[in-house]
Amino acid sequence: MHQQANGANSTPLRPPDGPPPGAKKASVADQELHAQLLTRAQNSLDEGLGDAFEVAEFDAHHALEIATHVQDAHLEMQAYGVLSEICESRGDHYGSLNHAGCALKAAEASEQTSIPIQRLKMHANLTKGNACSRLGDMQAAVEFQRAAMDLSVELKDEQATGRCYGALGYSYHALGHPHLATECMSKGQAIFLKYNDLPSLAVSYTHTAEALMLTGDSRAALQFQLKALDIAHRLGDVEMQRSILFILGSYRREEGLAPQSRAFVDQLGDHIEFAEQC
Repeated sequence: MHQQANGANSTPLRPPDGPPPGAKKASVADQELHAQLLTRAQNSLDEGLGDAFEVAEFDAHHALEIATHVQDAHLEMQAYGVLSEICESRGDHYGSLNHAGCALKAAEASEQTSIPIQRLKMHANLTKGNACSRLGDMQAAVEFQRAAMDLSVELKDEQATGRCYGALGYSYHALGHPHLATECMSKGQAIFLKYNDLPSLAVSYTHTAEALMLTGDSRAALQFQLKALDIAHRLGDVEMQRSILFILGSYRREEGLAPQSRAFVDQLGDHIEFAEQC
């Protein structure tokens, strides 16, 4: 699941508790250049064209050099956050894990507890947890995702709490705890519905279906996959539609699939066969 962005650029670049002892004061020019570099890096990443990753990485590293020079934990964490996202977009989960870890170390070294720092810590923990998940270390994933959850509640950031529930649900599913997984996913889905976050809702529906298949409830699993398919269709997300149809194709090979559910899946035969060939 793709987890996004730290969204902290609208906050003051210098937290109100001030720089650590001996730190250099970031000039207005340094702050403005740092913000411009990270904005340009994010834009390059969003465009994803040509050498976009290289351009984004160059700008983010330049921003990190500025932050390190002035010893500003907030600026450092912002730069590490963008670098972590760049790595994740490239499929470099180890790189994403490393940069998110550096962001947390910067926060710990500063000993600052301002809201901007806490928000960046939340995103770093969630990013680190998701990277652990993709690398197969599910116990570590849960540890970092729960840390992110605690911070999201402390910050009263309900949408971030929803993302944490979704991430935890997937981790619990991978650990073989389907009931915990569906409980977390259900709480996340309520938040996604409240804020009309349809992409996150669709992903959560597919993960819920996977957990339900582990419990043997194939009928409920099918219903969640069809809900996800409907959202993917409304969003015009062809890749998501293809992925869900591929999963539905695998249901036909499940011995415990209810006859009514199997008949419905069979009606999607042509679409499923197309997805399986892609």
